[in-house]
Amino acid sequence: MSRGVLPRAVALEAVTLEGAWEPIKVDLVQRAVEEPLRIRVHRALRALEQAEVRDAQGTDSGSDAGLVLRWVALSSLY
Repeated sequence: MSRGVLPRAVALEAVTLEGAWEPIKVDLVQRAVEEPLRIRVHRALRALEQAEVRDAQGTDSGSDAGLVLRWVALSSLY
């Protein structure tokens, strides 16, 4: 890699992220803690899924909606 060039990020799909989140969620449910965290992650994953659907449509408005939905997904984690 040449100097000053960052490696390209690998996009993770919502399904992959949800699979990684599931064991953590189950543990939180069993311990009855962190309800707000579970809600925020759920909302983020649903928004990311919708962004992927819009991007798959391949229209300009779909890609714009995909960007907005990714922003919503990120913001919902705060």
